Amino acid sequence: MGQTLLRDRFRLSCYDHITQRLMVRYHMRGLTAPETREYITHHLKVAGRTSPLFTPEAIEEIFQYARGIRSRINQVRANSLLAAFIEQKELIDQKLVLRVIQDLSGN
Repeated sequence: MGQTLLRDRFRLSCYDHITQRLMVRYHMRGLTAPETREYITHHLKVAGRTSPLFTPEAIEEIFQYARGIRSRINQVRANSLLAAFIEQKELIDQKLVLRVIQDLSGN
């Protein structure tokens, strides 16, 4: 089970010996922008957060960077939470998310 990057990698002939042994395959599509917003909101609710923590613009930046890939969404979200804690910010805005993305990208 994987995402687009993994599926594309297994299409290379050098991975034939692995793909021949796979019994079940499942492709997870990326989330849409509204699904990304709901995904982030749901995780925050599960954690006990009742008021908004990310601005709509911040969530849009996360979506644009992550392209709906859950692991990337989680990575940016977690690092943004940590940065907001360090900076003692009550609300995570687009500027903070862009800094986090820049750090993750190695720029």
